[in-house]
Amino acid sequence: MNTGWLGGRVPLINLERVTHNVLHQEADTSWGPNHSFRYPLRGGIGEIWRRLAARLPEEQICLSQEVIKISASGRTVTLKGGQTLVYDILINTMPLDLLVRMTDADELTPLCKNLHHSSTIVIGLGLRFPIPEEIRPFSWMYFPEGDCPFYRAAPLSNYTPNNTKEGHGSLILEISDSPYQPLHLEGLLRRCVKGCLSTGLIEREEDIVHHWQHRVEYGYPIPNHERDHTLAHLLKALEMMNIFSRGRFGAWKYEVGNMDHSYMQGVEVVDRILLGSEEVTIWNPDKVNGVASP
Repeated sequence: MNTGWLGGRVPLINLERVTHNVLHQEADTSWGPNHSFRYPLRGGIGEIWRRLAARLPEEQICLSQEVIKISASGRTVTLKGGQTLVYDILINTMPLDLLVRMTDADELTPLCKNLHHSSTIVIGLGLRFPIPEEIRPFSWMYFPEGDCPFYRAAPLSNYTPNNTKEGHGSLILEISDSPYQPLHLEGLLRRCVKGCLSTGLIEREEDIVHHWQHRVEYGYPIPNHERDHTLAHLLKALEMMNIFSRGRFGAWKYEVGNMDHSYMQGVEVVDRILLGSEEVTIWNPDKVNGVASP
């Protein structure tokens, strides 16, 4: 990977501060860019987007319609059902490589080989009892241990009591999969349960009353060495065709790929198109992530 993304995603460590916290067993809740955030009291994280969608005329929203072809030269979008939509300006959030391969801009397709990503397996566990007391203060935890396959666990029942039935708990586990480190899916759930037991996330296997598993093909955009040069070329070429590609995988920038980043990319590109305003999030990750200039 390159190093350009680090400033916006990996906070600088104060060694003296870390040493103090370890010696005195103190938690540093102000460290990192996500040390505080808002979460809907009811409806899960999707409630944010349902509330936003409710402000728009219903006839302007078209859901569950797969795009199969985009004519950049004719400015049309063809849907799987056969309908063709005409556009003046297209704002895209699908993965950039899929977008390019879907258009008639064939000269851009070879560049897609420089865009790499990892996939994510998400496993949800419903628990008979609340999350153990010692992990209730946390929103998510990372696990480098070799005895559990997941790299991150989030106790969603900590976010709001309305995420579970009263007296119950829930966990979301994330497991990475990529061509460079392929994941063995057989027995994955069982290995995750064992990992939860060994790391203290759950106390007994019998406490699990429900489980859910889902694979997300596009999990994380990888900031490899060729990425920045490739993005500069692809995004500029698409804009010349009145196609603006934004969002986690639309812009393919890990350092500004969180939900809030993606939302602001959408706000800023609309403001740019309508008002001529500057886009900050996509082009200046260090600024939006609060990284001081040297």
